[in-house]
Amino acid sequence: MQSVHLHSFMPLPKIQGRTESMHAETYIRFYKAAGVAKIDQDDPRTGTLKTMWSLTLDGRGVRTPANKLLTLPNKNMAMAIALEFDVQVLSLLSF
Repeated sequence: MQSVHLHSFMPLPKIQGRTESMHAETYIRFYKAAGVAKIDQDDPRTGTLKTMWSLTLDGRGVRTPANKLLTLPNKNMAMAIALEFDVQVLSLLSF
């Protein structure tokens, strides 16, 4: 079973400057690399191990606002989200 070292999500630091819309805020990119990790989770309904995929930023698992590990059912979906994070240049826009 593969395990991922998890840290709690840190808020992004705000940067001064103009945003593209009135409601969007700009944040500095706080990670160097986005990736995926294979995770075996217990399925409470069947009692068996279920293979899931997790998004990682600098090797740390990403958590949801409810402090749960963000897991996805297949590798392609996880890779698509990791690619979206990886193509961000210097700043992130929140919507």
